[in-house]
Amino acid sequence: MGMEEKKQKAAKETDPVLRAKIIEEIENDGKLLQSKYEKRNELTNRFKHIDPSKHVSRLIERMKQAIESGNKSGGRGGSSGGSSGSRNRRNPTNPYDPFGDPNN
Repeated sequence: MGMEEKKQKAAKETDPVLRAKIIEEIENDGKLLQSKYEKRNELTNRFKHIDPSKHVSRLIERMKQAIESGNKSGGRGGSSGGSSGSRNRRNPTNPYDPFGDPNN
């Protein structure tokens, strides 16, 4: 089970003891992920600009916040807000008209 699945499981869990155990598992997975990032940085210069400890600690903190807030999606996905059909509607007879004015 990956970290994302554990986050979702912890968010659904109502027992605080079990939730704490799942969070501990996520933190342990984070330590493993950090060591993998460090190993990757030893092998390539491509990701030298990324600090593995900061990256993983921020990831874990965001997961904890999502779990505590009960947000099962963790800020991913969801609605884009507003209808997609009304934005950037162009005039079909003149697609270069930015305002969609058919009288131009």
